[in-house]
Amino acid sequence: MDQIITSLLENDLYKFSMGQAIYHHFSDYKTTWTFKCRNKDVVFSDDVVEEIKHQIRMYCALRFDEEELEYLHNIRWIKGSYVDFLSQDQFRPLNGPAVPRGCRSDTGRGELRRVLRRLPGRAAVGS
Repeated sequence: MDQIITSLLENDLYKFSMGQAIYHHFSDYKTTWTFKCRNKDVVFSDDVVEEIKHQIRMYCALRFDEEELEYLHNIRWIKGSYVDFLSQDQFRPLNGPAVPRGCRSDTGRGELRRVLRRLPGRAAVGS
């Protein structure tokens, strides 16, 4: 399957505003998340799980380009220090596989990484 998410800007602005608040006020906060499929009749085959892992790995390899960073800099309420953080952050995979089947994973940098990583898992599962 082709890469589903091709830009880190595919996160909605709400995620960036939450991320900025967490970055400036709760950067050491630790969190754990669990994937829960609300459709009880859905079963993910091994092939689907592998595709979701593949999509998340491709997402984690994405970086903001200069044009995207400039776009974020031009949003009045986004602080330059947060954009600078985003320009340097490595979206490396979470500890453990971030896939369906009741996965739990520590996020490493706490809540901020969890907020920015919700998108690839949901997009891959939805596709």
